[in-house]
Amino acid sequence: MKVKKIILTLILCFYGVLNAQNLNISTGLVFEGEPFIAINPNNNQHLVVAWMGFKLGQEIVIKTKETV
Repeated sequence: MKVKKIILTLILCFYGVLNAQNLNISTGLVFEGEPFIAINPNNNQHLVVAWMGFKLGQEIVIKTKETV
């Protein structure tokens, strides 16, 4: 009985790790840094995300994405 509880606890812990909410919003192959998110207080479905990334032939630039 104790072994079953331990196995169930481990499965639940691993599920939380494997089901992480990380999402590649930059659609690039290289990790470009930690994004910052802003939410419109009047419409919680309107999100704006910004991060610092690379552009070919330029130095580091600020990239953004939004949902409406």
